Amino acid sequence: MTCDLFDRVREYCLAEALFDGVKTLCVGVSGGADSVCLLDVLTRLAPEFGLSLRAVHVHHGLRGAEADRDAAFVKALCDTQNVSFQLVRSDAAATARDRRCSVEEAGRDLRYAAFRAAGCDAVAVAHTMNDNIETMLFHLARGTSLTGFAGMRPKNGGVLRPLLCVRRDEVEQYLKERALTFVTDSTNQSDDYTRNRIRHRAVPALEEINPAFLGHAAALMCDAREADDCLNEQAKALLLRARTDAGYRKDVLLEAHPAVQKKALHLLLCEAMPRCPERSDLTRCLQVLHGDRVRTQLSGNLFFARRRGAVFTMVAGEPARPTKDEKKKEENSNGNDR
Repeated sequence: MTCDLFDRVREYCLAEALFDGVKTLCVGVSGGADSVCLLDVLTRLAPEFGLSLRAVHVHHGLRGAEADRDAAFVKALCDTQNVSFQLVRSDAAATARDRRCSVEEAGRDLRYAAFRAAGCDAVAVAHTMNDNIETMLFHLARGTSLTGFAGMRPKNGGVLRPLLCVRRDEVEQYLKERALTFVTDSTNQSDDYTRNRIRHRAVPALEEINPAFLGHAAALMCDAREADDCLNEQAKALLLRARTDAGYRKDVLLEAHPAVQKKALHLLLCEAMPRCPERSDLTRCLQVLHGDRVRTQLSGNLFFARRRGAVFTMVAGEPARPTKDEKKKEENSNGNDR
């Protein structure tokens, strides 16, 4: 099993080109089973890929003595692995109050901020196949698109996920056979968190229907990722064809398949909006594109509008973008005034 897991992760890293251009790698290590497995695998892979590892553990100021135990455990583990160790202390509860978000969300933001601050070429985190499927179900329950249904990517910017190809039970078996210990976060047993309820209730219920659920779900998410990547490429090409000084030509956008239209508008909104666009935003923008309304408010004073055959984002109070004909008339007028 240990050889099988290690070899599969190695092949996965090669297939996804995870370490291309990476020399220094920050490894997020909580001390839990998944992160201990990740650190052990990466320590074994480091010579082959020329990686210099730096482990970062974030102490969120929660769980008292248990959190102190976790930090001490990770430091000792890194000492035995001869891996550079950095402890970062934060206050997740205070951050959650300030940002008016959940402690879970604040903790995640603080972790990734600490990982980025390590100054490495990339960050490796210990998400497994189980985590990815739980994320997909979470997105599905809240409402999502094909992008959300595809789950987490093996490489997303500078964040790498080498363990997405293995299940949690395989990780635990790997640690057992390698005689590696780990710590358990007591909050993982509580159903106060949405993801824990998915892990403890939804996934087991689906596995009762079919024990092969995890594998089938992972394969479907892979298909969704490939389809989403394909749509992204087509949407980018469509936007290039439709681009004008006044925005994007309505007729060119309408010639495309509806799925490509939606993806193109989604890309535009992601670039223009301060938050992630929701399905309702996209629906209203499609209504503008198809002529059912002239403009729609996106966020604050940001609007999506249609004018003289073009659609575009605009800030209320700013003058509308002139068309080429209007710009030409203005240039001619300015020339006559000289």
